[in-house]
Amino acid sequence: MPLISPKTGGIAAAFVASGIWGLSGLYFSAVSEASAFEILSHRIIWSVFLTGALVWGLQRIDDFRAIFATAARRRALIASAVLIAANWLTFIWAIVNGHALEASLGYYIVPLIMLGLGRIFLAEQIRYGQMIALLAVAAGVANEVITFGKMPWVALIIALSFATYGLVRKTVPTDALAGLTAECVVLAPLAAGYLVYLSVIGEIAFLTGKTQLTLLLSAAGVLTTTPLLLFVIATKKLPLGVVGLIQYVNPSLQACVAVWVFHESFGMAKFVTFGLIWLGLALYSFEGHRHHRA
Repeated sequence: MPLISPKTGGIAAAFVASGIWGLSGLYFSAVSEASAFEILSHRIIWSVFLTGALVWGLQRIDDFRAIFATAARRRALIASAVLIAANWLTFIWAIVNGHALEASLGYYIVPLIMLGLGRIFLAEQIRYGQMIALLAVAAGVANEVITFGKMPWVALIIALSFATYGLVRKTVPTDALAGLTAECVVLAPLAAGYLVYLSVIGEIAFLTGKTQLTLLLSAAGVLTTTPLLLFVIATKKLPLGVVGLIQYVNPSLQACVAVWVFHESFGMAKFVTFGLIWLGLALYSFEGHRHHRA
């Protein structure tokens, strides 16, 4: 009998992944001398090296090759690669351009999207208590739209791309490490080409004499690979709704960093928006606990 059950392991993986993502804004702020596209390119390139080494060392080469075995898997791989790249780029852009609080709002919305996708595509049930909680979250988003007169596009792109990525990875029978490696391999030519282009026009930040910046950009693979692997493991072992609930750790930490470290404004309108979302989280947590006990 294993020391840790699959469910317990999935919950632990989801919490650690959320914690790393929640504090990742500090990293992207530290490398903000580079453009969002350059940072994204480094995430992809360094992740290829790291995940490729892991695939080789752990003898997962057959799992990696199997991902490309059928047309359906190749299509799913391309879709998941595009989705995660869009998510990464939007989040990096938000941090570099002073929208960390809106980015955190996006990750608060992720569970709402995940529950809907789980219901539509995986026939996962949405209980009455969950629906009330999700209505509170929707009210928070509506307040944001009404107050500021515009859609929170950064938040919505982050939420839609990440939730859909979780769905695609859950429905494709691939090993977590091999799948992430394949995604990075698909994206690597574009990333490498962009870095070469920046180098040619003299606008690349990497290897330009600033040792600390170069080392930080080189660490992008570790920051990228570790939480994403843990997230994929969690989606394999847990219902999407449960993974979505644990994901609230991520935006909570992001919001704290945005307000206390980046000093972004958190006025009454923002308080109402986040207050409604936090109310939804409390209701969601209570309903989940009550259902588990029953």
